[in-house]
Amino acid sequence: KNSPDRQSIVERQAASIYRHAEGLVASGQGQGAVTQFLRVQAVAPDSDIAITAQYDAGNQLLALKRWQQAESLFLNLRRRYPRHTLINSLYAKMVVIYQETQRWALAGNELTAMSRVSDDPQLRRQSLLLGAELYQKSGQSDRAIDNYRRYIKRYPQPLDERLEATYQLAQLQKANNNQSRYRYWLKQLVSAHKQAGAQQTERSRYLAAMAQTDLASQSYQRFAKIRLNLPLKNSLARKQSALAEVVAIYQEVIDYGVADYVTEANYYLAQAYVRLSQDLLKSQRPKGLSAQALDQYELLLEEQVYPFEEKAIELHQANIRRVQDQLYDQWVKRSYQALAQLSPGRYHKPEQQEVIRELY
Repeated sequence: KNSPDRQSIVERQAASIYRHAEGLVASGQGQGAVTQFLRVQAVAPDSDIAITAQYDAGNQLLALKRWQQAESLFLNLRRRYPRHTLINSLYAKMVVIYQETQRWALAGNELTAMSRVSDDPQLRRQSLLLGAELYQKSGQSDRAIDNYRRYIKRYPQPLDERLEATYQLAQLQKANNNQSRYRYWLKQLVSAHKQAGAQQTERSRYLAAMAQTDLASQSYQRFAKIRLNLPLKNSLARKQSALAEVVAIYQEVIDYGVADYVTEANYYLAQAYVRLSQDLLKSQRPKGLSAQALDQYELLLEEQVYPFEEKAIELHQANIRRVQDQLYDQWVKRSYQALAQLSPGRYHKPEQQEVIRELY
């Protein structure tokens, strides 16, 4: 042990074992190579060649799909040699192990760490996004939200991936029943598409239409809840202001031209006028009116309602004309049903609807 030649002999012995292991790898003897790589540690503990040999043994275990052993070996390396130059390359290998063993959250942890330490800008970006997806897959919504938010803040480009991250954020907040944040991210989807200019795509248009439809639905619900109480002039002004918001936002959905949402928007746009006319007819009557005055008041209300009903019929008719463009879905069907109520003499014809059902 005290020989001055001992260290160089030990190093040559370790190198010899390492070369033997490399030969086994080349000849396809993976398990034998693992055994020889791990022998290096016993001969020359904590030497650079021993660390490299352990690392290579882990790679062979990955190739052999022996996930648990590879994980144990890599974690040991990380714990014992945290500052070694090989350590940063372990993140990607651990991601493979955790994905193969379906431990999504642990894979997400490794990817999130990669997004901080990698020297490759593209790898940092992709790691942050994939980490968010795996956190989401594991049910860890708070971590997923954090990753998606950081991704959107750091990487406004490429547009399609930022939009997908924004969409997932909206869905996560919806699942968390956080309506204010859900609306916020829906608005971000719409805004991102509008600002994209020449970068707009069919996907960005679809996501914007989806988001706008949901925002419009929320506006419609607020409009529908407004009661027409006395004094009618004041409550009607609030109702009409809410109607203007509904009309504007549903018109934007229609302008996107996305078939999945155009018919829905058209249907609810028409129903907004139906709802206003119905609410007017059910509104509070002034107290103290004589029978004659009340009759006159009722006639005045009907005159007010008539244009709204006509507008609703016009919009529902526009929806059912989409059948000519080979578009028939639940919203077109519901427009037929609404027209049967609004204009029964013309549209309450079950045999025509039966023909349409057979055609589509």
